[in-house]
Amino acid sequence: MAARIDRGLIRWTRDREAYRALLREHVQRFDVSVLDYCVTSNHVHLLMEATERSAISGFMREVASEFARAYNRRKQRTNAFWGDNYHATLIEDGRYLWECLCYIELNMVRCRVVAHPQEWAWVGYHEIMGQRQRYRVVDVERLCWRVQAGTVEELRRNLAASLAERKAWPWAVLNL
Repeated sequence: MAARIDRGLIRWTRDREAYRALLREHVQRFDVSVLDYCVTSNHVHLLMEATERSAISGFMREVASEFARAYNRRKQRTNAFWGDNYHATLIEDGRYLWECLCYIELNMVRCRVVAHPQEWAWVGYHEIMGQRQRYRVVDVERLCWRVQAGTVEELRRNLAASLAERKAWPWAVLNL
């Protein structure tokens, strides 16, 4: 799912860190798992799982409203922050789930901001690959199960191979 942000307001490290902290905090409050994410300057991609549909909408509502209130208060703004409500798409297991994972990971590569996801700090790549252990947002074990990887190491090897394979055409839009 992607949440669009009005006028590209998550430009600064401070704001991206605050958004990621809200994700982490609210995962604990709602019965949801974040399987991947990417926070850009003008939108957010979240790959999530929940046992109940209402959990995702509650999660998104709380994260969006808390972030907007804090941002507007800090910037002394009164305007609307989010350009629109979030858009959710049902994703089953299998190939489509894997393609969505790679799509999210390569978001900033396609935008030509970085050459590889490891260069963008606000993406799930670091958590999936084991480079970020503290303050994780991604439920790596759940992702491993959803993509039917036998081990977390297998998940990491497969993701690295898929990203390297797609890197030959980094600006191409993936066929989802």
